[in-house]
Amino acid sequence: MTIKTNSYLTKNNTEKNYSTYSSIDNLIFYMMCFLVLIDSFNGYLIREHTDHSYNISQIYKSTLLFFTILRLASLNAKSQISYLFILFLIPITSIFTNILFDGHVSYIYEDLGISLRTLLIPTSFFYFKHIILSNPLLSERRISKIFSINFFVIIANILLGNIGHGYYDYWNDTGSLGFLYSGNETSILICIFSGYFLHKAYKAGTIKYLFILILTVTISFSKATKTAIITTFLFGGLVPTLQNKFQGLASVRKLILVLFSSAIIVLLFSDEISNYIIKSNIYQKYEYQINNANIEDVIFSGRTKLLGTGLDIYLNKFTLTDYISGKTAGGFREEMSYVFGMRRSIEMDTFDILFFYGPLQVVLIYGFWINTYLSIHRLNARKHENRSIILFLLTILLTISTLSGHVMLSGMPGMFIGSALALGFSKSQLVKQPYTRPRKCTLK
Repeated sequence: MTIKTNSYLTKNNTEKNYSTYSSIDNLIFYMMCFLVLIDSFNGYLIREHTDHSYNISQIYKSTLLFFTILRLASLNAKSQISYLFILFLIPITSIFTNILFDGHVSYIYEDLGISLRTLLIPTSFFYFKHIILSNPLLSERRISKIFSINFFVIIANILLGNIGHGYYDYWNDTGSLGFLYSGNETSILICIFSGYFLHKAYKAGTIKYLFILILTVTISFSKATKTAIITTFLFGGLVPTLQNKFQGLASVRKLILVLFSSAIIVLLFSDEISNYIIKSNIYQKYEYQINNANIEDVIFSGRTKLLGTGLDIYLNKFTLTDYISGKTAGGFREEMSYVFGMRRSIEMDTFDILFFYGPLQVVLIYGFWINTYLSIHRLNARKHENRSIILFLLTILLTISTLSGHVMLSGMPGMFIGSALALGFSKSQLVKQPYTRPRKCTLK
């Protein structure tokens, strides 16, 4: 008698997982691949003052968000959908409360856009976590491809800026952007992609790791923001340490080889490197800031002054209703404009969320982050190879959010942040384990 062994069951289980792969999953994947490219095109239109240009990127991200939530609903993710509903309901309540009591109707479109941004990170995280846990086709290989395409677009933009095409973040042609619009959000993406690809490159070998390290450092210096530069160096230095903890003597040898190779490169080109740094626009930028401002303004880019003004408005001009539901983004920025002559936010996410939408929204958003951290932290590090690097990335993003903003309320990085956090649940076996044909055995 001939029977099939349990590998047949493995095939059935695999096919069952593949069957959850829908046309909406395909659509989400392809839309994610073109997200930064669409933002680049939108940035060009904005800087050229084309009418209604902002709608292109906003509509694209809103459509992507809609399909992702629709897919979550089809998966019967009731608790996640409920959380997203409450997260969106609070800003909407704040908007209508301010219209009712203060008559602020001029910034409804702006407020709705920022309200939708609060959904990007948790929606992306819930969706990609489900995909990683249930469907190998859209697991880490798919997310890696999304990251690769978008990182290539960022690199292309920054290189175009370096050769005179596109725009810059700062004076004296410093902070190459290419055609990207938001310098701060681009820095967040560089942080995410640098950490992930350095993590993968170190596993692949010393030469590949050094190549990715040199590339990411070059890109971060060309971008010329403290966030991009500091986080790239942090990942470059700590990725080997995080991996050595679990990989034994072989990984220690690899670390020694990486350090030795890096030291040789620095020594061989020390004069060229030092001359390049001293003559670079970024060096002159920070030298000027240090000589003409206090160290606090250099570190926080003037955000402490914004915070002082924001707290004064919060304590002296907020009504009881404002304390509960916030003043909305448009209403608060309008108050700031009376002091600074232009509409400003604090650019520190914790305070911006508090002033815009009230304390409950702060609890909901940061509660999600804390819960995500604890969920990943409880995973077995040996079975989840991305656990350590994602925990480190999460810690960095929380720090950036607190000190310089553009994380929790970000537009362009939001979906990428959520998918990156979901990678903490990835198991290498799901991607690398090949399917084997059912074996036959004969019972005598």
